[in-house]
Parts: sequence; C-alpha cells; structure tokens
Amino acid sequence: MRNFRTLFVLGVALLALTTAARADDDAKDIIKKAIKAHGGEDVLKKNRVRPGQFSGEAHIEAEGLELSGTMEMTAMMKNNSYRFRQDLNLKVMDMEVRQSVGFDGKELWITLNDQVFMTYDSEDDLKLIRESNWAEEAADLVVLLEPGVELAIVGEDKVGDHPVVGVRVSKKGFKDVLLYFDQKTYLLRKIQNQSLDFMSRKEVEQERILDDYTDLEGQKMPKKLTFFQDGKKLLDLQVKEMKFLDHVEEGFFSRPK
Repeated sequence: MRNFRTLFVLGVALLALTTAARADDDAKDIIKKAIKAHGGEDVLKKNRVRPGQFSGEAHIEAEGLELSGTMEMTAMMKNNSYRFRQDLNLKVMDMEVRQSVGFDGKELWITLNDQVFMTYDSEDDLKLIRESNWAEEAADLVVLLEPGVELAIVGEDKVGDHPVVGVRVSKKGFKDVLLYFDQKTYLLRKIQNQSLDFMSRKEVEQERILDDYTDLEGQKMPKKLTFFQDGKKLLDLQVKEMKFLDHVEEGFFSRPK
C-alpha cells in the first residue's frame, strides 16, 4: 500500500511539473508570436537600445479635476538601465503649468515650473524605481526569452473589443508583470503591474491600455494610450508624433541644475 501511495504522490508531482512546463512553453509561443507581430526580433532588439520620443495631447483626470495639455516622453536603454524624461505642459485656470519627471539611472527628479520639487536617490528609492521600470523593459518583449525570465499563461480576457490572452512575467528581484496580447493579431493591448507613485511614494496598481497601432521603422507602436491607477483612469494620451533619435544630449535625463 505504501508503494502505491508513493507512486501516486510521485505521479501527481510529475503531472504538476509537466503541466507547468507545458504552460511555460505555451506562454513562450505567445511571446514569440507577439515579437513577430511587433516587427520581429531583429527590429525590436535594434530599436530597444535607440532613444525613442513621442509627443501628443494629454487629458488628465485627478483629484476631481480634468486637465488637458501636451506631453513629450523620451526614453532609452543605456548600460542595461532604463532612462526617461517626461515633460508635461498644462493649463490650469488660465495659468500655464509645466511639470517634468526624469530618471538618469542614478536619480529620479521632479520639477514644477522649472523648479526642482522632489528628488529620489537613496538605495531604497532606486530599487523601487528599477522595479517599476521592469514593466517597461518587459514590454520590449525580446527580453522575455532571456534566461532568468519565467512565463505563464494567466487566462483569457477582453480589453475593449479585443479578446486577449494574458501572460505573467516573473523575474527574481522584480515584481510580476502581466501582459495581455490580442488573440488575433498578438499585439500588446494591456500592461499591468505594481508600480511606485513618485509623488506619494506609495505602491499602486498600474494599468496601461494600448491601441491604434502604427508602423515606425518596421516596429508596431501604439498611438493611443490610457493609464489607470488603482482602477481609476488617470490619463488619456493621443500620440501625434513619434520617432527614434540618433542620440540625446549628455545630461538630458539628469536633474536640471
């Protein structure tokens, strides 16, 4: 009887192991199809390390206010570190308001009307920032097939009118990221992750909906993005212009002096 029980337990363990392996293989297959849909591995790898910039019209909903303005976002990978700068121009009660947020790999800074408002540069801050940036790296897709990244299917859903399938991305030292891909086109439709709210310094659930894809130098890129924070819509962004840059000026991502 003991031998039969041992064989049964072993069989259950092996079944769980093979099921997990099969799920991982299925998830990898989805990622491979998504990489192809977005332009292919060669194009995505090349563009991943190029500075990219987009600008467009932003509509913000926060604290009961509805604000409109323009936003420009510039980002790049350098020395395996994600760097970015976001410049937002708003009109609040007939007053022009400028806010910039940047991260140069060593410090995250926020300015309001060209005056430094907040900075984050402690080891704890940098760890949280890099954890938040992992979601951006995961959305590049090509990093998901590298060693140390685990993938698993989390089920089917809908994003707007698009049926999607979700893939959980896990990597040691980082919080999981959920990526949802269109079941017909395999384009990325939603990114979901735990992120740092830089103003409150609290962890929040962040969702980004991606739509209206267009071609940019062989890569499929979304022109419409909707951001949610803890289930509440925070930002609608309609991209008017996007491009890859040959270079950015030294210090562009660093805190203004």
